[in-house]
Amino acid sequence: MTEPAAYVFDLDGVVRDFAPGSPDGHIEAALGLPAGGLAGLAFRSDLIEPTITGQQTFEQWYASLCRALEEVVPEPARIHEHMQLWRRHRGTPVAETVERIRALRDEGHRAAYVRAHAAIEADLGPLDPSAVWFTDDRPDNVAGAAEFGWRAVLFEPTTHPLHDAQRAR
Repeated sequence: MTEPAAYVFDLDGVVRDFAPGSPDGHIEAALGLPAGGLAGLAFRSDLIEPTITGQQTFEQWYASLCRALEEVVPEPARIHEHMQLWRRHRGTPVAETVERIRALRDEGHRAAYVRAHAAIEADLGPLDPSAVWFTDDRPDNVAGAAEFGWRAVLFEPTTHPLHDAQRAR
């Protein structure tokens, strides 16, 4: 199998990890939410899908999340006070992913970034789907990429074969 012409890394969960330093537990305790309740709400499809598909900004997502929290905790001032911690938390780079991206760059691969679809197309030109290697921590996104024809690999931080981009389905 030939080396991919393009490598695509999902951002959240692959390039950056939100667990270290996460304020979720503190916010859940302060607002009386169950453990995992904040993430469950934030990543509810009707809230997150418009964001990850480019139909709304982070700020719009944040506002939608705060409104959804108000349905559970009808105290907007308390919600906004505690959610400022969540808003500021931007995660931590995943070292093994950063290392792999640097290695790819050192090998002469160019970098492209999310939400730059037209720029990526213009820069890379048309690519056969099988020439694209993709990784994400969400199985549904990996399945969709594989269905599209990309070499798709599920990212699992402790066992992910980032060093072996040829292992794809």
